[in-house]
Amino acid sequence: MSPFLISCLTFSYLRPEAEQAVKTAYSDAEISFFDIRKLVFDPQSLMRYFALRTDCCIAYVPDARSGDALDAIGMLLVFSRAKERFLLDTSGYKQKVMKTDGIRFVFNVFLDVVSMPVIFLLARLRSLSLGTMKKGSPRLMKSHDVLYLRTDPGKELRAGGSVAHTAGVIKGFIASGYQPEYAGSIRMKAVEDTGIPIHYVDRRRWLRNIRELSFVGYAEILNSFLRQCHRGRHPGMIYQRYSMFNYTGALLSGKFKVPFVLEYNGSDVWVAKNWGTPLIFEKLADRIEIANLKAADIIVVVSKPLKDELINRGIDTDKILVNPNGVDAERYRPDIDGNRTRKKLGLEERLVAGFIGTFGRWHGAEVLAAAVKDIVKAYGNLHFLFIGDGMTMPLVKEIISSDNMEKHVTFTGLIPQNDAPEYLAACDMLISPHVRNPDGTPFFGSPTKLFEYMAMGKPIVASNLDQIGEVLAHGKTAWLVTPGDADDLSKGIIRLAEDKRLMAQLGRNAREEVVVKYTWTEHVRKIVDALEAILDKRSKKLI
Repeated sequence: MSPFLISCLTFSYLRPEAEQAVKTAYSDAEISFFDIRKLVFDPQSLMRYFALRTDCCIAYVPDARSGDALDAIGMLLVFSRAKERFLLDTSGYKQKVMKTDGIRFVFNVFLDVVSMPVIFLLARLRSLSLGTMKKGSPRLMKSHDVLYLRTDPGKELRAGGSVAHTAGVIKGFIASGYQPEYAGSIRMKAVEDTGIPIHYVDRRRWLRNIRELSFVGYAEILNSFLRQCHRGRHPGMIYQRYSMFNYTGALLSGKFKVPFVLEYNGSDVWVAKNWGTPLIFEKLADRIEIANLKAADIIVVVSKPLKDELINRGIDTDKILVNPNGVDAERYRPDIDGNRTRKKLGLEERLVAGFIGTFGRWHGAEVLAAAVKDIVKAYGNLHFLFIGDGMTMPLVKEIISSDNMEKHVTFTGLIPQNDAPEYLAACDMLISPHVRNPDGTPFFGSPTKLFEYMAMGKPIVASNLDQIGEVLAHGKTAWLVTPGDADDLSKGIIRLAEDKRLMAQLGRNAREEVVVKYTWTEHVRKIVDALEAILDKRSKKLI
């Protein structure tokens, strides 16, 4: 009897999930995997795919109902030599694809290709006009209404540093006497819980087969929607967390003649090249990025390396504010009882070292995984709690499995942001094993987990890496180790495990430091003060 043959289309970063999902559904099948992006750009891979006869062809995608490139992926399914075809997504939603669907897929792809030159030209013109936009001398105090824009693509975020940052800044504005409202496509319970007005503006089907330019299309849709919303009622300030190809905040700022605060967390062009897939329209992305930076009244960056990068790109140093991330010290605090979580996870009698994150390539979770074996040999009662999920999780699990350390490690998977304090409270020490950038440039991050760890009053073992090493003091508020060095990380964790007095002292000092310097209210105060100073300076020049 011949085996059941399956061809599976997916993206490289989804391959581990796709393998698990397809093998669960078809345990005895013989599966051939194809990278969707490689099929588009590699004729040989495409020919091999179309030559393959299978019983079933499955496209495993992030969102099978409204995600990117669905029509192009649908075309690959329709023209495959398979008996049955399905779209399957990460939520478990499954949709059968018929041959007759091919007409719709081809028509939609054709429309996007025809629209491409128009939207590209529009984006190019926007990038030229934004940098030279003149807004006169807007004053912040005309209104305490703040329009917060979260313009990156997506539908919902349950957890992660960016969720903590967005909710934290919004709460900081509220605590400072401002009335923020939120607009964007991403739903976040942490923002909804603040009770502020929210405008969810979803991405449309338009240009979804040309992902990068679809972001430009979304900028135009969001800009038009918010102009209508604020007709006759302008906000006092626009705050945008910058995302690739989006210029909504700059456009609205020019239209309403109000200050524009741009939160810049690093170049999307750099991130795509070093941690993702290089952009097709890289030059256009860079032009729009620069145009936003020039249009902003204040640019908020979380670290000095980011400021240095912007200065090297020609941005005026006076309008760049280095403002590290922060924490809600009322939500993250030492008196939270973690015993319920410890009991649920079976950790009552263990000394627990915890890590929380979205498992990005910069988080270094795989370095912690590599350190587990030596730590357990030296200190057998130590257990490791990996909280969250993400890109490097398959590698982390592979390291733990190959070292036969499964019984010393617990993986929680993704947890809601609101549950994070209780999970951290279940730990006896917290680990921040961040690694250097792959191209040798300075680490430009300001990890929100760092400040959450400090607020919990727990002892911290962290990489001595740029801002992390500036915020934390070795032997005073944390134990610092060499970035990317599993051996040094092992020694640091063992050092704390063997000295309970030192653990208590480090945790106490860290809590005292974060409450004074790194709350979200303090973070927002610095933004407002810097903005008022630059507007006052501009006003005096005009007199």
